[in-house]
Amino acid sequence: MDIKNSLDKYNLTAGINVNTELIERSINILKENKIPYEFRTTTIKEQHTKDDFMKIGQLLKGSSRYYLQAFNDSNDIITPGLHAHTKNEMLEFKSILEQYIDFVALRGLD
Repeated sequence: MDIKNSLDKYNLTAGINVNTELIERSINILKENKIPYEFRTTTIKEQHTKDDFMKIGQLLKGSSRYYLQAFNDSNDIITPGLHAHTKNEMLEFKSILEQYIDFVALRGLD
């Protein structure tokens, strides 16, 4: 399940108004571990901060698997001018999330 951002910034990152109560319900259903799942977030420098990842960690607390994905500008995105976080920033976010989630890994880093 894609986790766009912390709930208070979800609409900003999704680009539309989202009923975050439904997002929370979906998260809780998956956390019951009745089916294999993973959560993931593509990090964008202009939209994600350490505070957001602390909030995401609290939201997903007790989850079994979470991936942080590096943003990759395909030059075919709706909002141009977005940037990736550095590897060190991604590692810092990973460290924050590991306080809440059993397994956290990075994807898409060179």
